[in-house]
Amino acid sequence: MSMKLLFQILLAAFMLIPSTLIEAGETKDMNQEWQFDSQQAQSKAEEALASAREKDLSTPIIPDQGIPIVGIPSAVHSTSLDVEKALTDLNAETTKSAIVITLESDVLFEFGKADISPKAAAKLAELGLIIKKKASGSVKIEGHTDAKGSDEYNQKLSERRALAVKKWLIKHQGIPQDQIVTKGWGESKPIAPNTYPDGSDNPAGRAKNRRVVITIPTEAR
Repeated sequence: MSMKLLFQILLAAFMLIPSTLIEAGETKDMNQEWQFDSQQAQSKAEEALASAREKDLSTPIIPDQGIPIVGIPSAVHSTSLDVEKALTDLNAETTKSAIVITLESDVLFEFGKADISPKAAAKLAELGLIIKKKASGSVKIEGHTDAKGSDEYNQKLSERRALAVKKWLIKHQGIPQDQIVTKGWGESKPIAPNTYPDGSDNPAGRAKNRRVVITIPTEAR
């Protein structure tokens, strides 16, 4: 190989080095720019998620799986859970056409009275939620008493208690007045004995008979 040819080869090699370094530098810069764009996109996504949560559009999690349910407002998810909890708390009986809830009068009222007790507010609020979310027609509220006292007294007491529950739901839960009908049965429909076979008093039985029964239709007639 002639010296002239060797010189030309070496010269060409030296000329390629800066070009290679520049290209490497450009590639590095492009990688850095890509990483920056990726980080920017991630940041924007996190900001959008935070904004959605502020608007009550956070993504609820499927229990025991930790999987976000994308696109479902948390308020809707929460309300659904609240209704199910209310049904459980009130020991609701569910049939194909109605939900039946029995509330003990001793929880709702003081003995012998028809004024709603403050301690009944939580249960009545859950009742109101169920009516608003599940009722498809007129809700029936029926009052019952035990056999202590005269028939006339117990009849009027049962009517007043059913009406008191209706008024509470209208005032505190916004249930339309014409959506609720009331009836009192007095002591005529016991679900437990008011006395033992020997004629002695049966306090536990009488307590079961003092009740308010709410029937919520869930199927349009």
